[in-house]
Amino acid sequence: MELQALLKNEQEVLGQLYTAYREPFLQWALKHYACSIEEAKDAYQHSILVFYEKLRQEQLTVLKSSIKTYLFAIGKNHLRERFRYRQKHTSNELVLLQHGEQFDVSMTNDTTDEDSEKIAKMQAILGQLGSKCQQILRLFYYEKKGMEEIAAKLSYSSTGSAKNQKYKCLEQVRKKFFNR
Repeated sequence: MELQALLKNEQEVLGQLYTAYREPFLQWALKHYACSIEEAKDAYQHSILVFYEKLRQEQLTVLKSSIKTYLFAIGKNHLRERFRYRQKHTSNELVLLQHGEQFDVSMTNDTTDEDSEKIAKMQAILGQLGSKCQQILRLFYYEKKGMEEIAAKLSYSSTGSAKNQKYKCLEQVRKKFFNR
């Protein structure tokens, strides 16, 4: 399909494109990015909007791939950016928590209701972890201990095994936090 033809009959053609690639995109996103259905729908909507805006503003005049490939690439970048954002903020929330105790007020001066809900959810999840996971995450994020010191304190055979355990603990938290 030629891009200029799409602009001439934009509503009809855009609607057809939206419908044609929506289900394949959602299936692909769920399979490759372990995101929720809502996140996949949001990424697809974002892809369509970016594609349409680039067409309208004449920033996109020639495609070197199919429209489907182009839409999926936009969606992939959107999902990756959201994943990086989630990882960063999950780690930041872990810093705030210690066995459900109150957190450092200086870090939460502009806490919104949504942030408070996330923190409460994180506290509940951390409370469900085993004691070793709670200890390793508390030592690393809250007490800012190095992995060598954590390995010695918790009697791990090596720093590598302590790092591996910390990774496993974080994965448990991420899976529960993002309901995967």
